Amino acid sequence: MERVYFHAAWKQWTKIQTCSNTKAQDQGAFDLNWVKVAGQGVYVGDSLAIFNGAAAWWGEGDEKIYVDGETFPSHFGTGTEDYYGYAWCRPEYFQSAFHAQPAGAGNFESDFSVNVRYRALDAIPFTTSLQFDMELWHWAKTRVNYAPTTFWYARPGATSNVQPMPEEARNKIALVQEDVVEIKRAKGALEGEAMQIQQTTGGKTELQSGAQFDWSGTKQLWWIDAKEGDILTLEFSVDKAGLYAMTAALTKARDYGIVAIAVNGKTLTEKLDLYNPSVITEEIALGTCQLKQGVNQLEVKIIGSNPEAVKRNMFGLDYILLAPQN
Repeated sequence: MERVYFHAAWKQWTKIQTCSNTKAQDQGAFDLNWVKVAGQGVYVGDSLAIFNGAAAWWGEGDEKIYVDGETFPSHFGTGTEDYYGYAWCRPEYFQSAFHAQPAGAGNFESDFSVNVRYRALDAIPFTTSLQFDMELWHWAKTRVNYAPTTFWYARPGATSNVQPMPEEARNKIALVQEDVVEIKRAKGALEGEAMQIQQTTGGKTELQSGAQFDWSGTKQLWWIDAKEGDILTLEFSVDKAGLYAMTAALTKARDYGIVAIAVNGKTLTEKLDLYNPSVITEEIALGTCQLKQGVNQLEVKIIGSNPEAVKRNMFGLDYILLAPQN
């Protein structure tokens, strides 16, 4: 019997631009060729390492495997996560005999994910050729580092289209989001996600990520499901006491409420309607306030909702800007 040889091929696309699937006319999916083999052999598995540039799911794309010159793939999947044996873009570590997710933090956040599949029971034989393409279909318009490794056995003389990529191999390994994408940061801003929550009288607070919303640092402080009359109290610090003009970058959307905002007990705005049919963030001048050196308090009170709004009374703070007035 003629022997076969084991082959492995690695590719990387560094900072590859994704599309957004949020518009009907822009489906956001495009194919990446992982490998094309000419010759006779058996395809036996692959792995995918990705550093995600946005806090959004990256793995909607389907595998498309063409065997022996097919014009339409005989293997056509339903999503990258399904190909790797799980679904719903779950971030948890899992393993089995033939597939695993050693790292999945990048499925929901800007972080690192790794999936592996060993086709011991479902290897794909080919007589003349095999082509493996995978769609990259991301929920956000961002950049990712995307690196598949493919494995196959083949008769002597088989070749592949994957060549050494020394420049890609020398690239810095992405460890943080800024290694892959430029992050918008408002100059001189006090970020909402960095503020200390002193108390809430109702509802729930969390940090919300979303590069698609153009928030400074890609995050906002999010307060949801509060009732009319509930209060959120935040703390922020300044180095020097004095009179300051305050501007707040606030999110508006269809499920956001009407709020009153006060600083150190002084009301700056009595009725600020944050309803908007789509998600936007606006810098809103709140007025002037007297601040003391050290810790100050920002108080947000739910006073109602727009008649057109979904009644969840949301509030989102991207950042505040302070301009000394004396």
